[in-house]
Amino acid sequence: MPSVVATTSKAAVTLDAASATMTITTPDQTSETYQIDKFPDAGSTLVSAAKQEILTDLDLHEMIANLSRVSELLYLAYCGVAGTHVQATISDRRKVFLDLCADCVTAMTSFETAGRRIGNDVAEAFHWLVKGQEKRAMDRLTRSGKEAAAMAQTAQGLADRSAALGTDVQKDQHDTLELTALEQDALAKIRAERAQMAAEQSKQTSMNEQLAGSIATLNALYEDAKSREEKEEERAFITGIVSSVTSGLGSAFGAYTAAKNPLGTVAANLSRQPNREDPGQSSSGQETTEQTSGETSASTEQASGGGLDTGAANDTAADKGTGAKKSDGSTAAGVAAGLDDAGKTTRQMSEDAAKAGESVRQEKMRLLDQKLAQEASKREIVSHLAELSSKLASSDTEQKIHESAQVALQIAVWAFANITTTLVVTRQFWENVKKACDRLADSDINTKISDELASGDDPKARIEYYLSDMFMPSAIAYLARWAALTDLGREYKEGSIKARDASIANINLSPSISEARALLEPLKAKVQLELANDKLASTARSDKVKAELALLGSTI
Repeated sequence: MPSVVATTSKAAVTLDAASATMTITTPDQTSETYQIDKFPDAGSTLVSAAKQEILTDLDLHEMIANLSRVSELLYLAYCGVAGTHVQATISDRRKVFLDLCADCVTAMTSFETAGRRIGNDVAEAFHWLVKGQEKRAMDRLTRSGKEAAAMAQTAQGLADRSAALGTDVQKDQHDTLELTALEQDALAKIRAERAQMAAEQSKQTSMNEQLAGSIATLNALYEDAKSREEKEEERAFITGIVSSVTSGLGSAFGAYTAAKNPLGTVAANLSRQPNREDPGQSSSGQETTEQTSGETSASTEQASGGGLDTGAANDTAADKGTGAKKSDGSTAAGVAAGLDDAGKTTRQMSEDAAKAGESVRQEKMRLLDQKLAQEASKREIVSHLAELSSKLASSDTEQKIHESAQVALQIAVWAFANITTTLVVTRQFWENVKKACDRLADSDINTKISDELASGDDPKARIEYYLSDMFMPSAIAYLARWAALTDLGREYKEGSIKARDASIANINLSPSISEARALLEPLKAKVQLELANDKLASTARSDKVKAELALLGSTI
């Protein structure tokens, strides 16, 4: 008759010695029956609880997902440190992780195979045990314990390698943080230089604008001086021509008059001469002239002789002619003198215009020199502005590169942090597996059997003990733990294969620096979304894990 050996608020355990079975009824009234000599199903509640016992507080699904994600994170970090000395180191880390994943696949394949074989051996051992053949059973249990010990060593090796990789990645994170600080310093320097260049550019632009205004003013002054010079040159040219013409006309007219009327010309010339003699000399000259005139008249009268009437008529006509000639000579001489004066005046005007033109020309040349100097200054300023613009453009490009590098490094730091925590969990998982293997290798099952053999009880009494609540729940739990280790090997192997394949694919990509920078934000967003989804799923699984652990605790 079945007997209830444990009842809790979460599950009820019932044993049936006749069938060598144990039945567990969960609070939702779901019942599962386990046989002492049969390897339990991987999906059974007890095996799930045993798996969680190995994992303790670890979430298998999250852990496997994170293992596969390490490849993405290492690739993300690789892209983030592209172009730095850390990139080569991360390349090595990716290879180490690839090897680790490959060894995990090998180990878990072995665990899965060995676990199933050992589990069947243990089930067979319990089969012989309940038939009273303890030595046969103990041989199989001892063999399974040795294999469990070997598996524990493998698990410890993988735990140590995970820890070592985590430590190396932590160093890489520190190096990346230093690079981030250097990038920050470089950015601060670039920003300060850009501010200084921008200020200098503003100053040069202002100077250029002022110089442009000054050049415009000089151009106006220069054009005005040039216009005035041209006018003075034109004036000097015209007055020079007029002076030459009037002076020539005066000379020609004077010569003509002198030829026609010498005395009139002499008189006109004398009238134009400056009055340099004193009064006495002037009076003496007048007397001499009068005397000469009288002698001339007397000579004329003597020459005329006896033809008094005819001579008188001729004298009258001659006197009229001479008077007319004297009058014409004086007029002509005056005209000649006027032309000569006009020539002198226009010549003076021409000279004055030439002097004014020369003065304006000198003023224009001074303005031209200033204009050329300012144009040279403007060219220098424009050249400086062009140089500043080029430097600012280059600095802007450099700043963008450093900003991109800084963002990339920050993403790499974030990736390293997640890799480190994942590898810590991986190490913890393998350490837990080692403990589970140690527990299976050093189970108290053999001790209990040895104690029964040493007790001297008859086989029937010993068999009753093996089917009682003092032994059967522990034996079935032992089988469940082997089943749990086997199933863990299967699941973790599949996760390791995915991580390995992802690592190979990412290593084969080998993007350039620019391509790597372009991949950073999308990769980070993808990983962040996966982490958030895993966190939600993990929260939902927590309650189930607690229930499974409580169930296992109630059976052993």
